[in-house]
Amino acid sequence: SALGALPHDPNPVLEALADAFATLTQQGLYHHDELQPAMLRAAMVDLYRREVLAGGHARFVRTIIALGLGDVAVRHVVQGLRALKAEPYEILARSMAKWCKAHGHVEIPDEVTALDRLDIPFARLNRIAPLGVRVARWMAEHPDHVVIPDRHWKEALGHYCDDNVDRARRL
Repeated sequence: SALGALPHDPNPVLEALADAFATLTQQGLYHHDELQPAMLRAAMVDLYRREVLAGGHARFVRTIIALGLGDVAVRHVVQGLRALKAEPYEILARSMAKWCKAHGHVEIPDEVTALDRLDIPFARLNRIAPLGVRVARWMAEHPDHVVIPDRHWKEALGHYCDDNVDRARRL
């Protein structure tokens, strides 16, 4: 089970989170504001974590622009980091949010010094206190999250998708 891997390996929980988020928004056609707020925040923080580690803050901003998430993602990253009590990460995310507010969510150049200077502190912080572990633990312990046994995972997500009363209209 994903939870059984904690605390040593957060990846199964993070993969389940990403899978649930993608399934609910792409197949269930839920809008972001219809998802459970803690799940949305955790998913956005994990997307932020993955994108920054893979290519920096500028990559994260490019990704959320491409996904049409812009302000939604930035707002939920900051709120999620606050909920996680991850203040050093929140400070970095607030700097990114400030840049995004000043420049909008449009195509950004290859080099963005204001965003690039956030990458080294993020990487150092992640070595000391890995953000993925914090997100996974928060998800596992959050009172609003339902633990679904692995053998029922796909079926349960299918039911959640089918439960969206607006799904047929949005197809």
